Amino acid sequence: MMTEPTVVGVDIGATKILIGTVTEAGEITSSRRFKIDHHSEETTLRSIHNALEDFMRTLDGHPPRAIGVGAVGFTDPKVGTWFEAMNLPVKGPVPLAGQLSDRYQIPVALDNDVHAATIQRFLSGSLGPT
Repeated sequence: MMTEPTVVGVDIGATKILIGTVTEAGEITSSRRFKIDHHSEETTLRSIHNALEDFMRTLDGHPPRAIGVGAVGFTDPKVGTWFEAMNLPVKGPVPLAGQLSDRYQIPVALDNDVHAATIQRFLSGSLGPT
């Protein structure tokens, strides 16, 4: 059972979806890997929604405070929209952050996966000024 608040992180790649919970201190408390069906935009998006739904059902304790999504390709983090993925059949615009926020009733942030990982590493101190 989770004893402290967490956020859910979702990493959408070309071959898999990784979902986990992370504490404020940056400790990963759970994680799972899901397959992605990338035959069409519809199956890709369904894979993401189904994976997150499956993961969220398994959480115990405090509900997550927010969801952060890193998606491969072109995103607009200001509005939470996924526009295109070079190696997935997403040709957008897909208002993914809004869809997930409406579904789970918590804040959702969406960004490009590389940009999100870079920010996370910088904030955690593993990337710092040289």
